Amino acid sequence: MTVDFGRAPGRRALGGFAFGIVIASLAAAGPASAKTFKSGPFRYVSSGVSTGAGAQGELFSVCPSGSRLAGGGGRIGGAADTVRLGSIAPVSTDVDGDEDDGYLAESFNNSASPVRTTAVAVCLRNGKGGSQLLYNLTVGTQINNGASVGTGVNVNCVGGRLVGGGILIPGSATTDSSERLNSSHPRDTNGDRIHMEGWSGSMNVTNNNGFGISPRAYAVCLPGGKMRMRYVYKTKVVWPGTTAKVKAKCPKGFRVSGGGSHGFFTRLVASVPFDNKDKRKAPDNGWRVSVHNSSGGDPRALLAHAICLKPK
Repeated sequence: MTVDFGRAPGRRALGGFAFGIVIASLAAAGPASAKTFKSGPFRYVSSGVSTGAGAQGELFSVCPSGSRLAGGGGRIGGAADTVRLGSIAPVSTDVDGDEDDGYLAESFNNSASPVRTTAVAVCLRNGKGGSQLLYNLTVGTQINNGASVGTGVNVNCVGGRLVGGGILIPGSATTDSSERLNSSHPRDTNGDRIHMEGWSGSMNVTNNNGFGISPRAYAVCLPGGKMRMRYVYKTKVVWPGTTAKVKAKCPKGFRVSGGGSHGFFTRLVASVPFDNKDKRKAPDNGWRVSVHNSSGGDPRALLAHAICLKPK
């Protein structure tokens, strides 16, 4: 399904709010083998790192100078029934209070061999709307040390319309069950099937960090005027014990700024922009999601979301 929301007048920006995450505290994180792809007003920065057997992977991609983060995603290689993502979220590398500098991916490799973890940042040039982006954050209910819970967290745009987002589970994953991100996706709050109001995520967490942690939901929002926006999603039924890969494609002339995976899956393997091998060579054509349904019960529905933008 595609929804065009580009011709409606933009709502007045009321401002954003955020709590900074200082990347220096992520001792294992960092950009590695980064590649930057240019596509119109966007820059797509992809970084990868090897993740050892039985280990957590953690890295981030940083936006180039003159741009700010619009969205992003992550993926982990290997067999889908042995790996998973833990967090995919915006990050800050400074102290300005906005998670506008890059995008983080955390993973866990439960296989016997090394695999690759990738983080992709989608960045919008300041003169093309990047300077107008608003960053919104909700801090969820605290998960006490030693607790094992299933929980979720949501955030709404405060001014503007959604262009990207993410979910962060703080702390470290020491086992395959420590941090399981089940979903991270655009949010529809009024039932009109236009997922533009904010961001939502669900997770299962076993907290062995030695202190309480609170999951965080981020929504990156853009006031009207600069861009036409289209919200696309594609659905698929995922049977128990199987892996599904779904692509939500942007309409011609639009470039993807963000996207997500909507559904309850114990193994979210990939939620990233993709390239359809056109002449631009950039991963700007839509959003790709990969999940594994490890439940022994009923089939589950998957929605792959793409948020697509085009300068007016």
